[in-house]
Amino acid sequence: MSYFTACASFEKTGCKEDCAARFLTKESRKLPGFFLKTNMKRIEFFLQAVLFSAFFIFISSCATSKKTVPVQNNSQHPLSLEMKDKRSLVGQMVMIGIPGYKLTDADRRIFRDYKIGNVILFKWNVKNAMQLRKLTLDIQKEVFANTGKKALIFVDQEGGRVSRFSRDIEKMPSALNLSEYGSEELVYTGSVATGKQLQLVGINANFAPVNDIFSNPANKVIGDRSYGRTAEDVIRFSTLVMKALDESGIVACAKHFPGHGDTILDSHHALPIVYKTYEELKSFELKPFEASIKNGIPMIMTAHILFPKIDNEFPATMSEKILTGILRKDMGFDGVIVTDSLEMNAIKDRYGIVNGAVHSIQAGADMVCLIRSEQYVIDVLEALCHEISQERLMESVQRILKVKQKLRNDVHIVSAKDLKRKIKAENEKVKAIRILVEN
Repeated sequence: MSYFTACASFEKTGCKEDCAARFLTKESRKLPGFFLKTNMKRIEFFLQAVLFSAFFIFISSCATSKKTVPVQNNSQHPLSLEMKDKRSLVGQMVMIGIPGYKLTDADRRIFRDYKIGNVILFKWNVKNAMQLRKLTLDIQKEVFANTGKKALIFVDQEGGRVSRFSRDIEKMPSALNLSEYGSEELVYTGSVATGKQLQLVGINANFAPVNDIFSNPANKVIGDRSYGRTAEDVIRFSTLVMKALDESGIVACAKHFPGHGDTILDSHHALPIVYKTYEELKSFELKPFEASIKNGIPMIMTAHILFPKIDNEFPATMSEKILTGILRKDMGFDGVIVTDSLEMNAIKDRYGIVNGAVHSIQAGADMVCLIRSEQYVIDVLEALCHEISQERLMESVQRILKVKQKLRNDVHIVSAKDLKRKIKAENEKVKAIRILVEN
């Protein structure tokens, strides 16, 4: 039995005042005859003693019982009692980075105090497969202990130049290389293998596929991360990746809505601006996202790009016109909208991280990404608690918990030898594909 199964058991304890009265009435019928024959003072004393004991038992059980309603297998389950306070709700709506190979005392304090529900990992978190496996298990244990929910543990494992793994885990060729080779079978097989690699080391969510169309040759930030220069090529291969990850038990997240393919600036460093109308986006950039939504993509990541012909004040990440107006209402997406890192200069320098987080949730996002600074995490969490209504928070958390319901439960501690053997089997598939495509 995994620790998830062990932690999922719970008790339902009633604490209504009439319980004690019913208990008292029932027990009084069992009193020996000599008690009933004594004077009223003795009877009164006895009844008071029983009443005190009954209340003590019920109050103690209330104090020690954990009132957690487990997630049911339907999308309309109610939030548990624990999830109805704002801090617990907001904790589900952030993903945070951690600084090293293992959780520190400071990490654990943040997780505990702010009920953190999700984590994103980078190269600085990965030493080798076994270390990563131990880290993700520790994260899951910490998150479950504090929230009663599983953690979404994200990574950017696109293949090519965007890979977070160490050398003992093979990576796929770039998206553009795969697209140009043209084999749907290789893309699907390799993406299933990538998903199994992720699952083996305890990662359950991948920021892939890239749905951006490589339409601007000067666009270096996307470039070979895209599956092609046409909407048809991107749809063809990104759909395969999404389905392959799902088969492997990994949550897929398409990015970067509404499209990052026609930019020159990198949003890590500055705010890109795209002068396209909504109609122009619909005829080109939005098509891969429409296909992903049609095929059931559970999550979509936003782009830190300003589209002044749609919203001349806020970039897509913070734009209600784009996230709620276009993505939610026009395109019908009811999955989880997650921001790209709010610590990128496109947001940080122009709008501020805290302001960016508040505006993104108000605009329609469900989860914000914070990577490096502990103080930013605290400031954002406190701001969301104060600035966002309870009803709006619950709306996003319901979407997030719906995704978490579908996470696999087969997370077990394995030996280093067994993990190495299983990783090797997937590595061989990925390596064979890379040699074939790149040569």
